[in-house]
Amino acid sequence: MVRSMSYERKLLLAILSSTITFGLISVVLDVPPEKLATRLAIWLCLLGIAYYIHGRPSIKVNRIVYIITGGAWIGMALIVFLAFSGIGRWLTENLGAAPSIIINLIIPWIMGALVGDWIGRKRGYRLL
Repeated sequence: MVRSMSYERKLLLAILSSTITFGLISVVLDVPPEKLATRLAIWLCLLGIAYYIHGRPSIKVNRIVYIITGGAWIGMALIVFLAFSGIGRWLTENLGAAPSIIINLIIPWIMGALVGDWIGRKRGYRLL
């Protein structure tokens, strides 16, 4: 009978394989050790977050995931829309630089987070 690997073992395997892969890539591409350590630390933090989301599911964690995902994707889409539509330039010319920065760079992230939370509420904060 074949047993499936537990999630903790999969995480350990991912940590070991990514550490070895980062090391091999740094040798081949001649990456300085401090850059390698920084990138590996960021990667391991992301693996930890992924484990927490998958290993300890809760409504609160799922809501945070929806808010961050909505803020990232929808917020970035709104920023791109403002940039390519010419609205951002018009705002800068008519309002000045400071209000334009707030409207063009901060408000879309907030709107994306609100839309992400709204989508999550509609889905009952279920992931996948």
